[in-house]
Amino acid sequence: WMTEKAAREKKYGAIGYRPLKKLSPEAIEGIRALHAQHPDEFPTPKLARLFEVTPEAIQRILRTKWQPTTEEQIDRMKRWERREKDIWEAKVASG
Repeated sequence: WMTEKAAREKKYGAIGYRPLKKLSPEAIEGIRALHAQHPDEFPTPKLARLFEVTPEAIQRILRTKWQPTTEEQIDRMKRWERREKDIWEAKVASG
């Protein structure tokens, strides 16, 4: 694991992995479902193009098996709705 850690630090620096685009919980579940049902039709590079994220982000989504509890799911949805609202208000304010 130390070799992997050193490779990650070399690739991403001290800041770590910070994707430019964040995906909604629904999009993440969609990625997992598409890949699980049709892995030959939806490989990592194709999913990356469809969702406009890096292949690294898709690999991380597919690799993780974490599932939120019901309370965590509700909290995530509320945060996502608040994030969408904040982004929309920022766009309106900027013209």
